[in-house]
Amino acid sequence: IQRIVCVMPEGQDVDQDITIARMNNAVSPPQTIVTSLGCKTVFCTVCTVAPCFDYLPPTLAGVSSLNDITQGGKAITLTGDNFGVNQTVMYGNYEMTVVEKSHTQLVASINAGVGDDKLIKVIVGSQTHADNAQWTFKYDSPSFTDLTEITKSDTNPGVP
Repeated sequence: IQRIVCVMPEGQDVDQDITIARMNNAVSPPQTIVTSLGCKTVFCTVCTVAPCFDYLPPTLAGVSSLNDITQGGKAITLTGDNFGVNQTVMYGNYEMTVVEKSHTQLVASINAGVGDDKLIKVIVGSQTHADNAQWTFKYDSPSFTDLTEITKSDTNPGVP
């Protein structure tokens, strides 16, 4: 065999082993011969490193919203490529809850919190998209909807 062409299944991560199986019809009953090309295994007869397969790392191309109220709950859409089969979406040190996913789009909900400049990261296996300060999340500043005048007697009942 000089060349094998195959289609890789959906997946994620790096250093994936490659296994080749073929039928041996020369024996009865026919048997399957499996050759496992373990990643980073050295074959001394040819002194080369066994082939490995690396899925491409995730890329983040867009985020539908970069802010939310401190109560959280907003669903945001992240678009890009290579989101794998199991991913984690982080903003700062906080994890978003992924509610919908595909290889090119994630929908995640923001949890309650405070703060700003929280870098958004998509992590797939051991791979993270390249850091890009363009994708930073912030919670909205608190706002007042009504102000009531407080007098000294309101803060200390019974004192004139």
